[in-house]
Amino acid sequence: MPHIEQVSRAMFELKILESSGLTEVLIYGSCNHKLRAKWMLQSMAERYRLRQERGMLKLEEAMKTLELGQCLE
Repeated sequence: MPHIEQVSRAMFELKILESSGLTEVLIYGSCNHKLRAKWMLQSMAERYRLRQERGMLKLEEAMKTLELGQCLE
């Protein structure tokens, strides 16, 4: 069962930095709520990065399999 967090005591402001294509996230609230929200966002970003990485590895593996198949023909 996924862990669900309710963050009702923190406010987020997103600023898109056009020069770099990045987004700055500002978190407003008490120190504890800021830390918890920061941890949640970092965890979500890490999970997303790992999923992307696994997807690329699967794609590379599939491409190698196709290359081997073409060599055997």
